[in-house]
Amino acid sequence: MVTGAGPMILSLRSPELAAKDSLRLASYGLESIAAPVAISKPVPFDNQICDTADGFIITSQQAAAYLPPDSTNKVVYAVGSSSATAARAQGYHHVICGGGDGAALAHLMSTLPLDG
Repeated sequence: MVTGAGPMILSLRSPELAAKDSLRLASYGLESIAAPVAISKPVPFDNQICDTADGFIITSQQAAAYLPPDSTNKVVYAVGSSSATAARAQGYHHVICGGGDGAALAHLMSTLPLDG
C-alpha cells in the first residue's frame, strides 16, 4: 500500500527480484513498488560448447540457473556475492566472487590465472 508518507522506491528488476526488493525495503520502513521490466528465460543454445570452456562468467544470480549441470567441476567467475551464492546452489564449488560489478570482476580476473 502506498501512503505517500516518505520516498517511494521503484524496483525495476525481474518479477521475482522486484518482489524481494519490496519486502527488504519494507523491512527498513521504506515504501516501494515492484515494477518488473525484465524477465529471465532460456534461449536456444548448444550446450556442447560448454565442454570447450574452461569456466563461466555470470553477472547475475538468474544466470546461475542456466549453468550446465554437468560442468560443476569448472570455475565460475561471479560478479558479486548473490551470483556466487546462486552458482554454489547449482552445485559449483570453484566460484570466484568479484567486487559487485563487471569492472571489478574483469580486474580481478586479470590478476588470476584463468584456470582458477
